[in-house]
Amino acid sequence: MDYQNTWGDLNTLGADAKTVAAPVQFPLKLMRISPISPYFHRAHLLLAADCAAYSYARFREAYGANRTLVIGCPDAYGESFMEKLVEILTLNDILSLTLVRTDAPCCRRMREAVMSAIRLSRKDIPLGISIVFIQGEVVD
Repeated sequence: MDYQNTWGDLNTLGADAKTVAAPVQFPLKLMRISPISPYFHRAHLLLAADCAAYSYARFREAYGANRTLVIGCPDAYGESFMEKLVEILTLNDILSLTLVRTDAPCCRRMREAVMSAIRLSRKDIPLGISIVFIQGEVVD
């Protein structure tokens, strides 16, 4: 059987970093991450809605290079989502933040939560936003 996926050959995980994209940290879920983790030091943060990371087949290829990936959903965690993000932004030297969300109605609140978190951190962090549409299109 051929076990190919969009991240590489599952039979050779760890064999070649060029063909297999692997997270540089663990865990990936925003609510599970320590806000003072070393991988946040001078990081280009990639915050992805849970659904965006799974619904865009080329997600890691398009967004994952040289970024610290964190996934989450403000609908699932309410106010604690923004509070945790504020804590990460405040305690670390984040160089940039890229938000990848879907076009689903529930994801629209994510933009506001991220912008509020940046404002509350009192830091000037450049923000990029991409939207993954259900049809697989991406709008930057």
